[in-house]
Amino acid sequence: MEVISYEWGAPTYLNQTAPDTYAQETLAKAYSRYGGKFATSPQYDYGSMNDKVYYVRGGMEDWAFAGSWDPDRVVRCQPMTYGGNYPPEKTIYNNSTLRAFNMLIETSDKKTPRKNSLGTRLDPLTDSDDENNGHVARNIRLALLAMDLAEPYVSIRQVDGMRIEDDVVPGIHPMNNVNEVKVSSRINHCGRNTRKTKTISWTVGGAFEIDSTDIIYGPWTIRHYDLVDAKDGFYPSAEALNLLKTDEFISVKPNNLGANVIGRSRWHENGSFPKSNVNKIDPNPIFEADIDISNFSNGTRLAVFARAKVDSSWARQPKSSFSALGAVSHIVNSRTNPSYFASNGGKIIKGREDNWWYSLPIIIVIGSNNEDDDMEYLSALPDCELEVIAINSRYGDMPDSYQLTMSRLSASRNNNFQDGSSLLGILALVLVMVVFAALVSLKEQRTHREQERRLHQVHLDYGSIS
Repeated sequence: MEVISYEWGAPTYLNQTAPDTYAQETLAKAYSRYGGKFATSPQYDYGSMNDKVYYVRGGMEDWAFAGSWDPDRVVRCQPMTYGGNYPPEKTIYNNSTLRAFNMLIETSDKKTPRKNSLGTRLDPLTDSDDENNGHVARNIRLALLAMDLAEPYVSIRQVDGMRIEDDVVPGIHPMNNVNEVKVSSRINHCGRNTRKTKTISWTVGGAFEIDSTDIIYGPWTIRHYDLVDAKDGFYPSAEALNLLKTDEFISVKPNNLGANVIGRSRWHENGSFPKSNVNKIDPNPIFEADIDISNFSNGTRLAVFARAKVDSSWARQPKSSFSALGAVSHIVNSRTNPSYFASNGGKIIKGREDNWWYSLPIIIVIGSNNEDDDMEYLSALPDCELEVIAINSRYGDMPDSYQLTMSRLSASRNNNFQDGSSLLGILALVLVMVVFAALVSLKEQRTHREQERRLHQVHLDYGSIS
C-alpha cells in the first residue's frame, strides 16, 4: 500500500464525506503529483482513510481534525502518567485546538524497503527513474510542498525589469524584519522618450488558484515598523490597511491576465498561469501591471504592494450531515473566512480582511534633492531618478552595520562596481558562503545514514494549535 489518505478514517463516518474534503483532495493530489514516481513505485494513490486504508476508532488523524468541532465523539482522557498526577487541564481541548488537516501517508508496501529503493542525496527534487530517486527523495519533495502550501504568500519580483531579491524567507516573522531597508536600483524617469509608467512584476505562491490579484500603490506616510500590528504581530497592521483604503491609493489589475480569468500557481494540476514572457523556465506565475508616476512630484515616496485572494473554491462543502457547519479547518478558514479567529496558548490563526494576502512593499522614491530622514545613509537623488527600496527580510536578524553594508553593495552593483571596497565586500561574502557550504557538507556526511532511514508512516499536520 502506497497511498496519501485523509479524513474520514472512522467507522462512525464510514459512508460520509468529511467537511473540507475538496481542499483535502486538492492537497493530496498535489502531494502525489509532485512526490512523483520512481523505478519501482508509481505515484501515490490518494483518497479517504475509510476508502483507501482502513478505519479505526479513536484514530489520531480524525481526532486532530474534528476534536474541537465534534466534541461529542471525544472521550475525556484520564492518564496514569506521573503516578496519576498528570494535570487534568492538559487533557481538555478548546474550540481552536483540534482543526488540523492530519494526513496519513503509507510510504511503502514493505516495512523495510531495500536500500537501493531509497534514493540518494543527489538531485532529490528531480522525479526520475534512476538510482538517485526513491522513497526518501520522493517524501522530501512531498514534505517541501507541504511546507510551501501551509500559507499563501505574495512577492514583488521586478520593477521595470530590475530584479528585487526574494522577500519570502521561511522561519522569519515579519515582526522581526520590517525595519530593514535595502537599495535595489535607481531608474531614470526624465526625458522625452522616458515612460511615465513603471512595470511591476509579482508572483503568488503557497496556494493553487489565484482568484484575484492586483497592485495597490500610493504615498508612503507611515513608518516601516507600523506595517506589523504591535499587539498580535499580524501583517499588515490595521494602520497599514486603513492607509491602503484611502483615495490616495490606486489599484491596478494585471495587464497579462484577462478579466474574470483565474490565475494558477505552480502547484496547480494544469501548471502556472500566466507565465513569464522573459524567463520561460520559471515555474511560478508572473503577473505584470503598469503604475503611473506622472502625477507625483519630486520627493514623493510611493509604497507599492502586491496582493492576492486565493483558493476561494475550498469554501464549498460536500453534501453531508456536516454541510451546515461550513469550513471547519484552520487552513481553509484562514483563506476563505475574513472573520475567522482561533486562539490557544498565545498562538493565533485568523482570516485576512476581505481575504487579501499582501506582499511586503517596495518603496519608490521619486527624485529629490532632499535626503530622507529615515534613511540617512542614502545620498540625495537627482530630480530625474527613482530610487527603488525593498523592505526585505533577508537581513532582518543581522546587525544594522551589516544591513548598511549590504545596501551600499547593492547600490554599487548598479554602478558597475566602480567602488573597489564594495567589490572586496562581495568577495568576502563569497568566502563566507564557501565556508558555510563546506560545513553543511560535513554535517550531511555525518547524517547520511539517518537520511537513508525511512519512517513507514508519515503524518502531515496542518495548522494545529497546541
